Amino acid sequence: MHVAAKNTVNPETTMDYDADTTMESLLKDQAISTHTRNALRSAGLYTLGDIVSTYPNSSAMRDKIQGFGQKSLTEIDEVLRRTRAGQAEDRAGVAQILERRRVERESAWMLLLQEEHAALIAGEDDVADFLKKRYPRPNDIHTVVMTGDVVLLTPFEGNDRRQNRAKSVGLRRRYLRFVERMIKRMRGAQMPDSAEYDCYVRTQLTLTQRMETFTPAEAVRYFFTNQQQALVEGAYRTLQGHLSTRSRNTLLRHWRTLDDVLAYIGRPEDDYQALLGGRRRAIEEIYRFVGQLGDEVERISKLSDEESIGEMVRKEHPFLDACQCDAVSRHIIEHGFAPRFYLLYHYLRTSKHFDDSVWSLVNGVADGELHSREYVGNVKDRSPERVRQICVNERNALQERAQPYVGGGWACYQELLSKPLLHEHDGVWDEIREREGLDITFTVFARLVSLVADYKVFDAEGHSFLVATGTAAHINVRYFIDGIKCLCEERSNQDKTRAPESIIPLTTVKKYRDVAKDIILYIATDVYGIKRTDDGQLFLPRNAISVESELYDILRQNNAPMSGGELLAAFKERYPDHRYDSVGQIRPYLIGQGRIRPMGRRGWYTLEEWENVYRGTKLDLLIETLSAADTPLSVDMLCAAVAVHFGEQSPRNLAALMNDPRFKRFNNHLYGLANKEYGPEFVIQSIPHRRSFGERIEQLKCFLAEQHRLPGANGDKDEQSLFRWIYNVKKGLINVSEEQRRLFDDTLAGV
Repeated sequence: MHVAAKNTVNPETTMDYDADTTMESLLKDQAISTHTRNALRSAGLYTLGDIVSTYPNSSAMRDKIQGFGQKSLTEIDEVLRRTRAGQAEDRAGVAQILERRRVERESAWMLLLQEEHAALIAGEDDVADFLKKRYPRPNDIHTVVMTGDVVLLTPFEGNDRRQNRAKSVGLRRRYLRFVERMIKRMRGAQMPDSAEYDCYVRTQLTLTQRMETFTPAEAVRYFFTNQQQALVEGAYRTLQGHLSTRSRNTLLRHWRTLDDVLAYIGRPEDDYQALLGGRRRAIEEIYRFVGQLGDEVERISKLSDEESIGEMVRKEHPFLDACQCDAVSRHIIEHGFAPRFYLLYHYLRTSKHFDDSVWSLVNGVADGELHSREYVGNVKDRSPERVRQICVNERNALQERAQPYVGGGWACYQELLSKPLLHEHDGVWDEIREREGLDITFTVFARLVSLVADYKVFDAEGHSFLVATGTAAHINVRYFIDGIKCLCEERSNQDKTRAPESIIPLTTVKKYRDVAKDIILYIATDVYGIKRTDDGQLFLPRNAISVESELYDILRQNNAPMSGGELLAAFKERYPDHRYDSVGQIRPYLIGQGRIRPMGRRGWYTLEEWENVYRGTKLDLLIETLSAADTPLSVDMLCAAVAVHFGEQSPRNLAALMNDPRFKRFNNHLYGLANKEYGPEFVIQSIPHRRSFGERIEQLKCFLAEQHRLPGANGDKDEQSLFRWIYNVKKGLINVSEEQRRLFDDTLAGV
């Protein structure tokens, strides 16, 4: 190859250059000077093809390229005359040929880049997936290399941070293999003097030097677990608290974040002086502070997951004992987050803040039992109104006080606490209780939820449940509770069913009707124990006894009239615990009912449907019997007639019963009606007169004066009669006035 910038070109000489000829090749062949090469490269012109395609008119190069003078233009014109494209008739022809070759060169370059890009993203591991997402097209990775972007040194960021260091090294190795293959292929394609080649060489050097080197800031951000990062932040705050006020102010003025401080770990003290300025003592103190933080970062990096979690739990939750710390650590290892309700519960139990202790006592956190405001006011020496105010204001205040110890992130519970209704049987409570090992009732848990989530607590018959605040604003839950309670207390002697939808007020917004139905079903089935039918209705069994129906059934089964006492005994045998225990209490169900009718004799009852039962009195039957007879009848004949309907009768009692103006007594102990005429053979005799109360008292006084004792049942006829009278007065079978009663008692008291 004969190259001379000032020689005259022989037209028959073989042309030495083409469109791919680089400025480096021309300088090496001494076709152009170093000054010309530098000016062209500064203008972004690396090949002859670039010059011809960019400047069809060569004179324009002198005006538009800085440092490109007449001498440089002469050199380029001489080179262009010696190219293979110089056979074209003019400069335009040369440009067409060079443009075609430029396109061919770019096609070859793209093919090379596509092949190496495919090799870069090949595989099915996490690193390959990351590369496929980050660099989906070949030009994406090429642009990063050409711009010298340090993104190639960014560590791999995955969920398992313990693996990120190894994956970051693997990522850099992939980058390095890609760059090395590209460099090798560019050399083979005679492209070592191109701008692309230079950029790839610089990237190769950077990757080789930084292959396994990571700064402390990168290690903390990408390789430390959440717990390790929390420990680093805690160490940063603790060490910062040991700085003097001047040093701390200087530190915060220049380094606002932890990452800023971590970036200076391991750097010489002179770098601190250049950045921070200020007094020497403050610089020395900050330098020691960063060194101590670096030692902590190194120590924390060597902790296992269990060790780092345990250390974090002990520092962040000082109110826990050793066993509770272990329980929290296990929960974090198994589930990836702290048991928030467990921490909140134990924080409230151990909190020394007065408002926390008041709230805990009212809501059962302190001892597991709910207490009234009056009780808590007496214990805490506060008025019930003040206790109420504390409980109302506790939510926001508690979140601020508890956040440093419990943590404010409740996103891990967002899905569980998104239902409009929460109760002890919906699964949410069981899941949280078992997962966190909560040894509390749902009533207490509901109060904890109301502190951290938008729920309102409702109580009914010892059961607590939660309704979302937004839902409770559109649904009157208390109305449902009271309505279902009244439904259960309603007395009914028949089974009934009720549709849950019928309890929902018509004014309820349509979008909340389904939630309202769920609330009603929970209150009805879980709180009040109401069963549901197969078609979803609420089943209300009879909860009251129909006394009239039961008495009717007793009479029907007996198939004969019964006295009130007999009916009461049979009724109590069926229902021993029933509150009725006297005949007087069941008498309203026996009198005036359609199916049960009282009989003529006092206290006896029959059924309306029994046709062969006589329902009049004995007197009525005696009058009917005597009316049907043409002559007076004896007492025995009347006893036989009455016995048909009233059973065996005593002649003496029946005779006493006819001691009435409607009857007449005839000779031979015959009885007839006073308004009926009989034959002359029947002589009227006087009926023994029933003595008045005064006569009886006088008779009793005479007997007592003579016998000095009370009448007995074994004496003569008069004594027996007096004995029965005394008995009847004592038992109330003979009606006497209060004055007569006092006279009676005084007479007996004189014995």
